[in-house]
Amino acid sequence: MDEGLATFYSGIGALIGAVITAVLGAIVTHRTSRHSAAAAAQAVVDQVKEQALSEQAHWIRQQRHAAYSAVYRGYADFVLSVAPFSREDRARERREAGETLFEKYHNLAAGIAEIALIGPDQVSGAATDLRKACRKAYRICATRGMEEETSSYDAELGQAETGMGQALSRFETACRSVLLEGAESSGH
Repeated sequence: MDEGLATFYSGIGALIGAVITAVLGAIVTHRTSRHSAAAAAQAVVDQVKEQALSEQAHWIRQQRHAAYSAVYRGYADFVLSVAPFSREDRARERREAGETLFEKYHNLAAGIAEIALIGPDQVSGAATDLRKACRKAYRICATRGMEEETSSYDAELGQAETGMGQALSRFETACRSVLLEGAESSGH
């Protein structure tokens, strides 16, 4: 074989090898870039999901805080309405306080009912216990508060007020646990 023809065939072989190498390189590059793009897209989707979950958890904490605070305000108003029923000088004040007591109890009960919507169960349960304790005091004041003062009435009302305080403590503990748990998990 002639040297020129051998060089020609060798050049053709090199050209074919270069074309095959370029095609294979393009295929590998295409697959790698497609895989990288898919991984980047998945990372963005995951980041958006995490952000949405974080924002939802923050919103839920804000709603819970607002509802729990409303119950505290309602409780404070209710306790102030019960006060005239537990003082020695009650007759006139009790008549005036009767209407307010009804309103304050039902405002408190409405705030507690809202907690059932946003929970969680441990706070809803504590809120229900608080409502029951306050209802007991409300009933004592509403039914016996206008009667002549008796030591059994004073004892019943004192016991109901103690129950309210205990129920409030359980409610506070449950609220604190839920609100702090949410803040700790979000890194605050």
